[in-house]
Amino acid sequence: MVYRRAYVLVGSVEDAEEVVQDVFLRVFRSIRRFRPDQPFEHWLLTITTNSSRNLLRTRFREARKRIEYGDFLRGSARVPSSGGDPGRLVLERAMETLDPTTRVAISLRFLEGQTYKEISAQLGLGESAIKMRVHRGLQELREQLSEDS
Repeated sequence: MVYRRAYVLVGSVEDAEEVVQDVFLRVFRSIRRFRPDQPFEHWLLTITTNSSRNLLRTRFREARKRIEYGDFLRGSARVPSSGGDPGRLVLERAMETLDPTTRVAISLRFLEGQTYKEISAQLGLGESAIKMRVHRGLQELREQLSEDS
């Protein structure tokens, strides 16, 4: 369950495995803060979502630095594997350019089929803010994908 959520959010096996390790380390360190009257699964998946967001933020910053310093053009940027599907590769590259929170919101909405209310609870943002992020993120993806074709 944790690995599946992490993989959907970060998009690569290696990063998902890194998130899973981070999640269980965080659970071990903060188990005393768990409230038994709350569902454990929700608590665990919230930690997973937050760890995934943190990893994506780090990757986003690294990619931005590479762009600024030119390393990105020399091919040192990490691109997730697409299993040979060129359309998926284009989509993954476009998704990587999105703000990490927007990417997570879109992934939770369309890959996991969660409602805006559920996403709002996990990301700690208002429901209208989530709707706006998803809407703007989809617009940005459409623009990028239309430029690529």
